[in-house]
Amino acid sequence: AYWLASPENPLTPRVVMNRFWLRYFGRGIVETENDFGLQGSTPTHKSLLDWLATQWVHRRWSMKQMHRLLMNSRTYRQQSRVTAEHDQRDPENQWWSHMSLRRMDAEEVRDSLLYVSGRFDETPIGPGDPVETSKKGLVTSLVGEKGWRRSIYVKQRRKEIPTILEAFDLPQMNPNCIERAESTVVSQALYLWNNKMMYELSHAFANRIEGEVTESLTDQVDHIYMLAFNRPPSAEEQSLGIAALGALAPSGMSHRHLRHSLGPPCPA
Repeated sequence: AYWLASPENPLTPRVVMNRFWLRYFGRGIVETENDFGLQGSTPTHKSLLDWLATQWVHRRWSMKQMHRLLMNSRTYRQQSRVTAEHDQRDPENQWWSHMSLRRMDAEEVRDSLLYVSGRFDETPIGPGDPVETSKKGLVTSLVGEKGWRRSIYVKQRRKEIPTILEAFDLPQMNPNCIERAESTVVSQALYLWNNKMMYELSHAFANRIEGEVTESLTDQVDHIYMLAFNRPPSAEEQSLGIAALGALAPSGMSHRHLRHSLGPPCPA
């Protein structure tokens, strides 16, 4: 243990900082994140990896400070939009000339849905949240008085993995997970389309928009994009959004009454 955490040992901080970089940018400075040996790939930015490793030791092994350092960096705060110059000079984004698109993990998908809808319970710590299994085999966490808590607080038993986490590639821990799988399967879309919890969160999101924004459809579309994507809509997206909201409301009906015309909650 002393050797692993010794400032004299450069391997531990290098491996951990490479993992940090992998989580934030989708690819490690050393692409073979589980192999720093002779058969592994060489680092694309060796000096950067060494600097990050040194910084972590100098900052008394504080992971929080390293998270802050990376997230405030100019590299992390780049746009993901690819220009003609990017295509010409850095087609594989090897030099991180722009931010690569990164898929959300299963826990991020669930927690983001809760947060955007306004049904996110921020209560920390305490016992794990119970789950229930329906007759159809769906495993869902039970909602509390304030909503649903983060995925980290949901009970996970080997035979009772929440369906949303399993559908979006929760790490398989038998015996351990070296790298998360990434799949694109029909069950993911079907879950988001048909699940009762998703239906309730969609209603909650609509009610939140309705309660926080004026009757202006333009303002509502702007607010939807800021909450869901953390950016304003483009002119085309705004036009399509306004048209979609306008088409939902029958002529002469207030937008506030839309939720009453959608019928009862989905049964499953």
